Amino acid sequence: MRDVLVVNGMEDEQGRALFLTSALYHSAAYLRHLVIRYVAVRSTAVEIAAQVLAFDTGLKVEWSDVHPEVSPDRAFDKALVYAAVAFSDVTGFGFPQAAERGVVGCVAVQFPPLDLFPGGWATNLSAAHDPAIFATLLRSVL
Repeated sequence: MRDVLVVNGMEDEQGRALFLTSALYHSAAYLRHLVIRYVAVRSTAVEIAAQVLAFDTGLKVEWSDVHPEVSPDRAFDKALVYAAVAFSDVTGFGFPQAAERGVVGCVAVQFPPLDLFPGGWATNLSAAHDPAIFATLLRSVL
């Protein structure tokens, strides 16, 4: 049974895990049946945010430093959806590995190089800047 929402836990030059955590607050009522699994966590701030999310909402939240490209079987075990927000590039986020395992991707890119992406990518620009809009996008793929 696929009952895990995998969240990219990188908070760095490209990863926006804290932004994504805000979106999870907006979606909490829709996530009660899922385990929220942060992966690639290397920031104390993200660990604390995940703990606070669990405390505030009662959601089942776990986190680890397992990288989705290095250990995709562990990262995407029982995964239904893989969510991420990136600054400008999702290279290294593990989306090909998720897709190979039948996991649906939910991604928004804040400043994509628009000349490299098809027009549909631009529709997620608002979601990349507003956690409530990303929450709506996330709910649409659950």
